[in-house]
Amino acid sequence: SILCPSRQVWAHKRQDLFLRALRALINEGYDCILIMIDYGPDVFRTKKLVKKLKLDKNICFIPPIHPRNMPQYYNSADIIWAQMGLGHLGLVSLEALACNKPVLVDFMYDHVYPEPPPVIRVYSLQDIVTKTKELLDSREFVLNTRWWIEKYHSYKAVLTKLVKEYSELLSK
Repeated sequence: SILCPSRQVWAHKRQDLFLRALRALINEGYDCILIMIDYGPDVFRTKKLVKKLKLDKNICFIPPIHPRNMPQYYNSADIIWAQMGLGHLGLVSLEALACNKPVLVDFMYDHVYPEPPPVIRVYSLQDIVTKTKELLDSREFVLNTRWWIEKYHSYKAVLTKLVKEYSELLSK
């Protein structure tokens, strides 16, 4: 299964692209189920597009998930379709990486980290389809990504960076 756990905001998350990618995958013979959150200002538009693309049998809408339950959902999915439209890592990406899941996202800011995040970069509909097919064909649904989260987004790593930044600001 594929999990797209972001709230429905097409301008910043591009669920419309993910739905079109799902249609393309199904048209190519892939048997996919997409789990989406039934929440956000574009839920109606999403459901309308689901009907238009005849994806009713391939989509499962679930209510918003309590944050403490998110790891269970990440771990039950094969692939995480995070977001497109902003170019950064949202909380979904970080949490899914902590669960060693393949995360498809349009990350564009390598200069922010000493090492780029181990995400699967997608910038177009074709990218989503191609990268998802590669994952489905390889059946590699558990990746070694947690190390990056521990190194750059653990409490210790974030606190150390903040203390350093604040100390530099205060010393000026």
